[in-house]
Amino acid sequence: MSRTTQASRGQFKPMLRAAAGCWHAARGFNEHRALAGYIARRALGRAGLDFDRRRACTIRLGGLELHLRPGSGELCLYQEIFRDFAYERHPAFALRPGWSVLDCGANIGMFSLRAARAGCAQILALEPDPETFGRLALNLERNGASAVIPLRLAAGRATCRAAFERSAVSTLGQLVSGAPREGSASSRVVVEVTTLANLFDRYSVRNVHLLKLDVEGAECDVLEGARPVLDRVERVVMEYHGAQRLSDCERLLRQYGFARVAIAAPAYAYFAREWVC
Repeated sequence: MSRTTQASRGQFKPMLRAAAGCWHAARGFNEHRALAGYIARRALGRAGLDFDRRRACTIRLGGLELHLRPGSGELCLYQEIFRDFAYERHPAFALRPGWSVLDCGANIGMFSLRAARAGCAQILALEPDPETFGRLALNLERNGASAVIPLRLAAGRATCRAAFERSAVSTLGQLVSGAPREGSASSRVVVEVTTLANLFDRYSVRNVHLLKLDVEGAECDVLEGARPVLDRVERVVMEYHGAQRLSDCERLLRQYGFARVAIAAPAYAYFAREWVC
């Protein structure tokens, strides 16, 4: 079974749950009508009847105007961030006015929109995929999220250019090396990679209250590239990919005074300095 097929099947149940959760979040007739249209296009796509599957839909949820591509897994992000509060389950990680936030793996900007709504003062949103980045920029613009600076960049251990493997499920795109996987329906583009240390210098970031990582297995690489500035980060929350990667990240973060304060299902880890909690 190809990675794309596995991803599609793996996203089906979360998609149903997200659709139900978002239906409850929708306000009034117009928001429900737009969401119904999105869900219908998603169903047509699964049946092979949608001839323009890469075209984005516009919906409104909870007062937000969102541009999503059906079948990409992007609707699940609303459920994850605005209803499950996946990155805010520990009390010390609840977004607060005035915070500085780094959103690595911003995708279409859902977490950045959440941070902007919470009154965070400075938000840097990194998304390397040019196609996904277009929807990120549009979502921020249409929702007046002026506190967010969108950056078409990936975070890594060195400043360079690298191959980025796109997936039919946009939330599964990742930096890669080597030849494409056999049977893969994904495509590759070359993207710019920066270190968080370089980002701090470029944007005069003094300190970061929350570093959020959703980088599909590159968590340790991002933290390696942040070593010179990790003493200026208060909290790190990540979606981790495997027990060994989590252990490696924890070992690195402990060198800079972080402790793991929580683990949340299915795979979210929270790290903070002792005085934060």
